[in-house]
Amino acid sequence: MQKISQYILKLWGWKIVGDVPTVPKMVVCFAPHTSNWDFIWGKLAASAIGFKMSFLIKEEWVNTWGIGWWLKRQGAVPVCRSKSTSMTDRLAQEFKKAESLHLVLSPEGTRKRNADWKKGFYYIAKKAAVPILPLVMDYAKKEFIIKDLFIPTDNEEEDYIQFKRIFEGSQGKYPHLFTTGLDA
Repeated sequence: MQKISQYILKLWGWKIVGDVPTVPKMVVCFAPHTSNWDFIWGKLAASAIGFKMSFLIKEEWVNTWGIGWWLKRQGAVPVCRSKSTSMTDRLAQEFKKAESLHLVLSPEGTRKRNADWKKGFYYIAKKAAVPILPLVMDYAKKEFIIKDLFIPTDNEEEDYIQFKRIFEGSQGKYPHLFTTGLDA
């Protein structure tokens, strides 16, 4: 499957820039997220480099007949949004229990334009004491850019601004739907 994924990415002109660090546990934070195509290209890129990733998805999808089993095999972690339990606490516990876990999240939390990024990725990483790997998906350059690991500090506000700067200038499939909110 790895060779097929490499071939498809090359055929469509996509490149992977940088190397995934050999860290057994990390939150992978990717942006911009403006299209459902991001998942498809992202899965192909992960497959092309042999990177096993997990991702959050609505519980209804994992319980859907015909596709649920496939999603689980692809690393789907179901999210039940009707429960009042803390998702960040639950996922931090998953990290603590797992020998290896690479959880991919989008900080925007939606495919719509959102300057107020969600901070769940940050809190999960802090609670689980794992690094964050910023992954830029730039449609203009057709590149997946793997950045340096980001270690959260005790200065949440500064961390958040620095983290958003990593993604400035990148372009989603639908450029008008992406913003870091720093230019406002």
